[in-house]
Amino acid sequence: MNERPPRATPATPAKRSEDAARHTLATILLLADDDAALAQARDWLAGAGYREVVWSRELPRTEELLAAHEPDLLLLCADEGGFRILRQLRAGDAWRQLPVLMLVAQGDAAAKREACLAGATDILALPPDASELALRLGNALAFKAYEDRLLKRDPLTGLANRTEIMRRVQAVLTKDAANLPARSLVLLDIDRFKQINDSIGHAGGDALLRMVAQRLAAVVARHAGSNRRADSDVPTPWLARLESNRFMALLPGAPGEPRQRQSVLDLAQALARPFHLQRREIHVGVSIGLAASPADGSDAEELTRHAELALIQAKKRGGNAVEYFSPEMQSRASERLDFENHLRYAIRRGELRLFYQPKVDCRSLRMVGVEALIRWQHPTHGLVPPQRFIPVAEEAGLIDEIGAWALQTACRQGSRWLQSGLPPIQIAVNLSVAQLLRPGLAAEVADVLADSGLPPPQLTLELTESMLMTAGDGVRGSIDALKALGVALSLDDFGTGYSPLTYLRQLPIDEIKIDRSFVHGLPAQPESAAIAGAIIALAGALGLQVVAEGVETATELDFLRGFAGCRFQGYLFSPPVSADALTAMLQDLRRADVASDAAGTGALRDA
Repeated sequence: MNERPPRATPATPAKRSEDAARHTLATILLLADDDAALAQARDWLAGAGYREVVWSRELPRTEELLAAHEPDLLLLCADEGGFRILRQLRAGDAWRQLPVLMLVAQGDAAAKREACLAGATDILALPPDASELALRLGNALAFKAYEDRLLKRDPLTGLANRTEIMRRVQAVLTKDAANLPARSLVLLDIDRFKQINDSIGHAGGDALLRMVAQRLAAVVARHAGSNRRADSDVPTPWLARLESNRFMALLPGAPGEPRQRQSVLDLAQALARPFHLQRREIHVGVSIGLAASPADGSDAEELTRHAELALIQAKKRGGNAVEYFSPEMQSRASERLDFENHLRYAIRRGELRLFYQPKVDCRSLRMVGVEALIRWQHPTHGLVPPQRFIPVAEEAGLIDEIGAWALQTACRQGSRWLQSGLPPIQIAVNLSVAQLLRPGLAAEVADVLADSGLPPPQLTLELTESMLMTAGDGVRGSIDALKALGVALSLDDFGTGYSPLTYLRQLPIDEIKIDRSFVHGLPAQPESAAIAGAIIALAGALGLQVVAEGVETATELDFLRGFAGCRFQGYLFSPPVSADALTAMLQDLRRADVASDAAGTGALRDA
């Protein structure tokens, strides 16, 4: 039978007839240090039909009693102890919204006034009339039920929201502090939800989230317990929707225990079954991160942070995975944060460097261009390669600034080489996805060229296949605008993506770079040799320049020299070098050109 998405349940007050029945099942906590007052109040409540009444004379244990019983309403006597408790509750966060009725002696105007100032929800004169007791308690409970729906419930799924689940988790951990039973905090994140949402629309995405919530709630209720409250339609208090496609659950047991392992397996399997929506099957994966109490933390915030680190690790594994928190994750996260903070200041402190790796003609071995490559001169870690800090920059939103710096620095350096009379060469700079997606990129490149004085034909902008796949069709306008400036466009890592031929046909590419994975070991690797030869032939047929990356041996170069017009980069000719070192190489090239010209002139004169 096809599954139907549950309808959203708006937060509206319950009907009065329903409230009347539900309120008598509400939990009421009665605190008084007077035995006679306690007995009298218990009799009133029993006579009014309230069956869930917890009473105590131990006022110092108020926080513990609240955490243990989670009452819907608190009754206090209007005396010194009652007023002190009321002020403490209103000053804190956990129980600030709890309805509190103060029991005040008839005619005690001063006590009524003090109760109002202290934040009482209502006042009940002693001894109460039966109808007045029912009315005031009923009103207070109805208000709380409505407030709970507004403040504690996720309006889309009907589950608890982040505030409520965090309060509940903290209350349980506080209650458990003495006995220390093991519990697992679970974060679940639906993989690829943005793509799913884009495919089925936001209304479909909302319907899917409600279906996911329904399945998760059934599993959590089975393993952690259902909601005991009569005034709630939430299936379990131990599951919440935190945001968008992320859920949180609190399950009994420590990681590795059979019951805990089974509960996590059931959560994953519940979402592994296809969802039927919009007359189609939708399959979702889920990444899960767990942290256990007390081993991984004794409060809700700490457990959540640690479960988040485990979830991030599950995502890094490609999703649809389960990860348990370990202390190593915390140390790595701390190191990464420090690393990111240092990176934020790297540009203004002048710690970034551009190195330049020559592009060389395979037959003449003449340098014809360079690729600008970023390095970070870290004050304590030394020279940091880009593969270590570029991913951090991308995740931290810093790649835009770093990419703009690299473009400006490379263009200014290229212009200085030209102005010094050195041989003209192509300056290649890599673009990031963030730069390519930013509106106005072409205008920014035009400004950099004008500022540096570098002629546009001397600049090559390198794009990768993976970047084009990530950016999608929306970047065609930016690419056309860049090409209109007169700069060259290069497709890097050619052959490693899924649809490179499509890009060659649709985009104004000038150069393709054969990925080093196809160059390594040439010509001894027959498959690589066939692919490299096919790419070079394809480039020639399309009128494109081709550059082979990662050439490290003479045999690899010998293979490439068999093709006309092929260029290469690699340690066989030169590793990436500083601007000063590259300047020296260009000066050597100029001297060689001068010597060659002189030799040619002499030969003509002799003739």
